[in-house]
Amino acid sequence: MTITRSDIKLAKSQKMTDEVDAGGFRTSNIVEDGKLNEIFDNVGTIDHAAGNVSLRKVFATVDTANTSTYGNAHIIIAKPPEDSRVSVMAFVGDNEAEQNAEAKERAEGFSTKTLVITDSQTLGEQFADATALYLTTGYSFEVDKVYFIGIEYSQPESNDLPKGGQYFKVKKVTNFGTELHVEIDPPLIKNYPKTATVFDPTVGQAGAMVEIQPTVLRETSEHVKNAQYVGVTELADDITAGDDVFTVAETQTQLVPFIKGIFTEDSAVSVETSDAYKPLNEDGTGKVRTETLTTTAIAPATNFILESAIVPKVGSITATASWLVTPEHTINLKVNEAGTVSGSVSYENGQFRVVFTSTIPLDATVTVNFISQNAYPPTTTDDVTPDANDANLYNYNLPADTAIVAGSLLFEQVTSATSNSKTIERLYDKAGEILKKSTVQNFGTFFSQNTTLTQVGTIDYQSGEIRWTEANTSLPLELFNNMYLKNLLATTSELVFNITTDEFKRESLNIRATLPNDNLVSLSADENGDITGTGGLGTVSIDGVVNVTFDSPVLAESIQYDYVYYKDTAVPEALTGIDPVRLPVDGRVPFIRQFDVVVIHNTQEQAIVTPAINDTIDLGRINVGWVDIVDANGISLYTADDQHYSLDQATGIVTVNTDWLAQGFTAPFTAFDMIEETVLVSGVQGNRVYTALPISRDYTAGETYISTALQLGDLFAQVKHVFDQQTWLGNWTNEVTGDPADAGFDSINNPITVNNRSAITERWRIEFLDSDNFELYGEQLGLVATGNKTVDFSPINPQTSLPYFTVPTASWSGGWSIGNILRFNTIGAAKPIWFVRSVLPSIASIEQDDIRVQVRGNITQA
Repeated sequence: MTITRSDIKLAKSQKMTDEVDAGGFRTSNIVEDGKLNEIFDNVGTIDHAAGNVSLRKVFATVDTANTSTYGNAHIIIAKPPEDSRVSVMAFVGDNEAEQNAEAKERAEGFSTKTLVITDSQTLGEQFADATALYLTTGYSFEVDKVYFIGIEYSQPESNDLPKGGQYFKVKKVTNFGTELHVEIDPPLIKNYPKTATVFDPTVGQAGAMVEIQPTVLRETSEHVKNAQYVGVTELADDITAGDDVFTVAETQTQLVPFIKGIFTEDSAVSVETSDAYKPLNEDGTGKVRTETLTTTAIAPATNFILESAIVPKVGSITATASWLVTPEHTINLKVNEAGTVSGSVSYENGQFRVVFTSTIPLDATVTVNFISQNAYPPTTTDDVTPDANDANLYNYNLPADTAIVAGSLLFEQVTSATSNSKTIERLYDKAGEILKKSTVQNFGTFFSQNTTLTQVGTIDYQSGEIRWTEANTSLPLELFNNMYLKNLLATTSELVFNITTDEFKRESLNIRATLPNDNLVSLSADENGDITGTGGLGTVSIDGVVNVTFDSPVLAESIQYDYVYYKDTAVPEALTGIDPVRLPVDGRVPFIRQFDVVVIHNTQEQAIVTPAINDTIDLGRINVGWVDIVDANGISLYTADDQHYSLDQATGIVTVNTDWLAQGFTAPFTAFDMIEETVLVSGVQGNRVYTALPISRDYTAGETYISTALQLGDLFAQVKHVFDQQTWLGNWTNEVTGDPADAGFDSINNPITVNNRSAITERWRIEFLDSDNFELYGEQLGLVATGNKTVDFSPINPQTSLPYFTVPTASWSGGWSIGNILRFNTIGAAKPIWFVRSVLPSIASIEQDDIRVQVRGNITQA
């Protein structure tokens, strides 16, 4: 029996909602043509205001009682929503039982965890809600790349230490020399301990509690099972016959709603390294000489390496990239060891490594400034005075109008060393805390390293007061040998810096500073970039170059600024249901890719005056793919046998075969005809799509759509992988596990039979209870039915009231016994499809909206 158009249907899944358990198996409920809300609900007021992502599962189905093949089946979204803030995509479901939660994992899962990061480890416990990780140095984290942090261990899972973790994106990396401060998004969802104690049943005879390091960091790579979306877009420029490239409105679409988030950047202008000096110079106030290295960009680049045998003082390195845009306009991008929005600089093994977040153009000058570690001899310990009444309290005797440079305290020593291990302790300061990083390196069969970080004291940079808090030890005075002071009275009359944040508001820039007499300087910019106010004048360019001249020198240490900027920000998962962390940075996903198949199609709509029998209607174009004629009530006149009309595709002439009014249809009538062709995409460049072969006819921009084909393969019910085995070993593989059964099954002369209407895609096992009786299990369905090999076995599919399959009684031989297994798979004539509707934050502007979906393929005989 030949398949007809009415046999091709979209069937609904078990639960058509947004809940995590929505989706599931195919039902007999059919998506009705032309009826609203058959797949998606209305877009609600909150959905429009905040954005929303909805998923719905349907099945492309061949509804016949035989196994006729619907070849090269595919689905296209033929018409997008009219609302430009709403988009609809589709992807193929993973299996018939798949629910919303699993589908969302594939929808958002562009990355999946891979290799463990061993070069950087966590420093102590990482706490829930933290927006940054504190790690040892060693690994180069990339901004905007996705990573994974999780709790993993080989022992049985403890209720107090659940396994699992989360993905995150790196937003900024700051290298403090002794540790990494990695800012992340989203924040941590739970605590990730450095060490924990769990029960290990393999230790001794009865097991024992063991200490483990459960927190791991992993790299990620593209998820092979992530959703491959299809969608629809308008043709942007006309196509002429013979073209092999065309332009579309877009090749990507917004999966997760993004908004222009408003953020404030508040920062202090760093004091130049030349304003820092070593104490106990000959005159007590001399400045440390700043070393300088320069190179020129020989090609556009972001990374630069400058060689130097002079070891820099930790925390003293800065780097600047400068280039002329116009004779009056110079761009300067400045970075330091702590990291800025422009990048960072570091020193290792005789090389300065400068990494900018923006590409530095050809011929730009890159300059590195630093203070030599050996610029001046160490300080003496006479400057540190212990408190007479408190053994843990010390005071550094600061010269007038000076303060200790934060991050300049450093002392490292090896506290123990053997042929198999070494312990290194590094003392340093950070944000007023004195920290000790202890690293134990083991040199056994495999190298291992364990690092712990503890606070051992505090320091007041302004007063010089130091409190040592580590028990049973005392303050090592060598900690101050590398310390630097800064002159709090250093002044400057000019200020130049770059705002590198995209889309900043010039009129939001505010600059504040203090004069040596404590009077305040307060400046602000207007929308034209002119900076005015009390105490100075300047400009800020549209590119973010700030130039200010103060009326009188200001204290360099006091300069601060803030501004507002816009940034594309994903609407959070709590509002949309989709976690954006593993998606591309802008939340957009491609739906036209190299080697995709796309359908170029143009649908023409025209009114028809009620015709008489044998009248002809000229559609006005040739090589028409199909035509559908509907009456005033939207009822189609199409039939598989051309009862009411027939089309000559080559000429575009429709012949009327019945009296339409007498047949019960209502005037007026409308004809929809489509011209189309299907092409292979050979490449995509921006919004330009290249095709493997020239296009055969003209298509008009604005009236033509380009739809990606969601390829489903040949749809027909079938039985595969029939085999028996001695016993069930819990493995659903498609080959014998263990030994085959002694009995036999004749699948050649008496095969298991199925039909398109009722078969599903499932792995089955029949497990014998004795020589005749058995139970039927499905991998996804569990226990389904019981049967007996003395009669035909036809377990009923409750969705269709017809058998999933039939096992003829003649196929069984003797010799079956308890525990024997018959394994086989059935493939249904249906494919699961997930439709995704993304609503961007907007004001509802369209009263009623819809999409058009087509299920397409080639018809063959059973």
